[in-house]
Amino acid sequence: MGTFRIKKQTIWRMHSVLGLVAGLGLLIIGLTGSLLIFSKEIDGLLRPEVVHVEATSGARRLPMNDLVGRMAASFPGHQLMGWVPAEDPTASDRVWLKLPEEDEHWLSAHIDPYTGKMLSRPAESTETFTGWILELHYTLLADHIGLAVAGLFALFLFLLGVTGVWLYRDFFRNFFRFRWKSSTRILFSDLHKFVGINSVVFNLILGFTGAWWNLSHVIGHLVEEHPAEEVAEAAPQDPAAWASIDDLLADASQRIEGGFRANYLGFPNAPENAFYFYGEHSDAGMLRSPHGSMVSYTADGTFREASDIREGSIWAQIYDSFVPLHFGTFGGWPVRVLWCLGGLAPGILAISGFLIWRGRHRKEKAVRPSTAQERAGKNKRETSSGEVVLR
Repeated sequence: MGTFRIKKQTIWRMHSVLGLVAGLGLLIIGLTGSLLIFSKEIDGLLRPEVVHVEATSGARRLPMNDLVGRMAASFPGHQLMGWVPAEDPTASDRVWLKLPEEDEHWLSAHIDPYTGKMLSRPAESTETFTGWILELHYTLLADHIGLAVAGLFALFLFLLGVTGVWLYRDFFRNFFRFRWKSSTRILFSDLHKFVGINSVVFNLILGFTGAWWNLSHVIGHLVEEHPAEEVAEAAPQDPAAWASIDDLLADASQRIEGGFRANYLGFPNAPENAFYFYGEHSDAGMLRSPHGSMVSYTADGTFREASDIREGSIWAQIYDSFVPLHFGTFGGWPVRVLWCLGGLAPGILAISGFLIWRGRHRKEKAVRPSTAQERAGKNKRETSSGEVVLR
């Protein structure tokens, strides 16, 4: 019995310390994550002229060769990195570009896929509200250091879920009981347990996937080999010399059994100078990511390889489900609303947990003096002359 008490106390302390250390971070990450679930709708309200296009009846998208040519001609000083064709017929395509002297610093622009009109200039993602929120969510606006810190907060969220389930596993007996007439600390304790148990699935899923993405990226960046010798300057990008992108997309659709839809187009750039089309097979389930399968070609159009996620390892299958599970994109509006509420839970838990800790801390400080006085009273006696003597 004594061992059980020690173990429970240790886990409780771990739960409390993790919550106090990660509280503010989880509040920020949870709130921004909930907003990002509706990023498309927010962009539509704040920048309708950029993200929305008019698709008249019978309108058809321009060929990708034409769109790529127009984008390259409009911004000749930039390299084309990636293209995201819009799934919604009333939405614009998003294009990723970078300046030749930049390595990881990408810019984004929008183009009307029906007219080829440039709807925005290449800009930092943080220049838009949702882009700034995304950067705050993933990196806390602190680049790789922030990425690591946010990853640790996500790991703490996962551990808080695990320890919370163990500590409050008997809470289901009084699942909907709130002691309204008790002290504020007890009421916050009931709220904390209620929200924690209801959101434990979200905490485990969001915490694990977020921690894996961020920390694996940071670790990979740290162990990445950097050649000591200077790399020769790459030849200027020349989209006019590429093979027909439309022909490649048509061929790629047949390279994956059952059909393939490309949701992201990666363009030829040094050092590999190859096309990478990431997408999904036609009968992909709801827990498949939109970029799980891949078809690749050389810049001149020679087929290189195809990767079907259905043939991947068990871990590859699990990893592929991280995107829909983390962002709640697998069940339409009901799931998105549920995920939005689940994203708010860490913030509520952080606030209620802090108030519980502060209330308990104040109570302990108030009890200590009276306890000391009480002990002193038990250890004293009065002499016949009225003198007080301590034992």
